[in-house]
Amino acid sequence: MTYYERVEGLDRDKKAMDAARAAVAGAGDGRVSIADADAIAKTLLDGHGVTAIEYSTAFLIMRDFHFTPEAMVHFVKILATAPVDHTVHHHAPHPTAAA
Repeated sequence: MTYYERVEGLDRDKKAMDAARAAVAGAGDGRVSIADADAIAKTLLDGHGVTAIEYSTAFLIMRDFHFTPEAMVHFVKILATAPVDHTVHHHAPHPTAAA
């Protein structure tokens, strides 16, 4: 099972990216609702806390997906109060790392 998806050269949380895409697909207005924001957040809060990769994914989702104003505030509040997982994950060298 693949836990990560490479976007813009960085690992992102695949479940969260899939949840964001599902939120704006199909019927509806193409925006992330409060219920959708909860579903996305649930994928990010599936461990002992939010990791750096999960935060990076959240910022990408907030930048690239259209949230209702209420959903954006709700999503940010969830992230702001979530426990942080300070574990460092080494998947691939950073694109700017010296060879």
